Amino acid sequence: MTLNVYTHVGLEDVEKELQKMQGLENARKEMGILDMDDKPLKQNMFKVV
Repeated sequence: MTLNVYTHVGLEDVEKELQKMQGLENARKEMGILDMDDKPLKQNMFKVV
């Protein structure tokens, strides 16, 4: 996300938003979730019993 989006708000808001985004990114790394995991599941990934 670029800072250009936040030119209409105060600098404090930008700093808070960036800290929140970094916190979410760190939480994803801790859980082992990467951006590549956002792909939709394919039908062949499921096993029929």
